[in-house]
Amino acid sequence: MKPKGSAASSKALGHTVFDMKIAADCSILKSQKEFVRRYCQHHEEEPRLPMLTSACPGWVQYAEHMLGHPITPHLFTAKSPKQIMGSLVKDYFARWQNLSPDKIFHVIVAPCYDEKLEAL
Repeated sequence: MKPKGSAASSKALGHTVFDMKIAADCSILKSQKEFVRRYCQHHEEEPRLPMLTSACPGWVQYAEHMLGHPITPHLFTAKSPKQIMGSLVKDYFARWQNLSPDKIFHVIVAPCYDEKLEAL
């Protein structure tokens, strides 16, 4: 993972900008793997297909809290691209830059209000 750009301010507060594509690709690969695993498990009493996926935390929260058990077994279990990027930044990038993860503030600029739900 290479940063797109880097600069420092007069207060020595550095910033790095990442593209979310790598996290989206990781999420897609994880969903493919999970789908194949679910599709190939014929011995289950309760089939978990169709597999429902969404990168929208508002929809996932709605499904979990309002729709409940008929839907939750069908939800995709991996993290969203935003959560994956947070993990990459706080783990891989922190080690690469020799920084403590608690010294990194990970900010996502996104157009959806429900992104705030995911941050919580």
